[in-house]
Amino acid sequence: MIDHIVVVEEVEVVFVGVVVVVVVVCSSSSSSSSSSSSSSSSSSSSSSSSSSSSSSSSSSSSSSSSSSIVVVVVVVVVVVVVVVVVVVVVEVVVVVVVIVVVVVVIVVVVEVAVVVAVVVELVVLAVLVVVNERLLLGNVNPANCRVVSGPVLV
Repeated sequence: MIDHIVVVEEVEVVFVGVVVVVVVVCSSSSSSSSSSSSSSSSSSSSSSSSSSSSSSSSSSSSSSSSSSIVVVVVVVVVVVVVVVVVVVVVEVVVVVVVIVVVVVVIVVVVEVAVVVAVVVELVVLAVLVVVNERLLLGNVNPANCRVVSGPVLV
């Protein structure tokens, strides 16, 4: 859970940085287009032919700056989407690995418990056999044995 929070905070920091870069690029392009339009207006007061050429150059520069802004915004959006997808994939992989590790640990614990149960059962059986033999041998008294002569009926 803490790793997930750290990753989300890192993605937020990257997103804020990208937004700051986009704002800086947009403000610089708008200031350059405004300065080019002011220079074109000052040159238009001096001569009309130079004004028409400067206005066409300012319109082309503004269109190129707007297209560069669009490209920057598209690149930023693609980068943010890729980062989010990578973070989601990493989170899914981490969850799957944790589930697999938990299942393996449970299986190993169950197998160890089965082995311990079998060993305990064998020890108990061995103790019972030894105790049974001691009891049987302890109950045999040679003085109580009788020799029977004659036919033995079964």
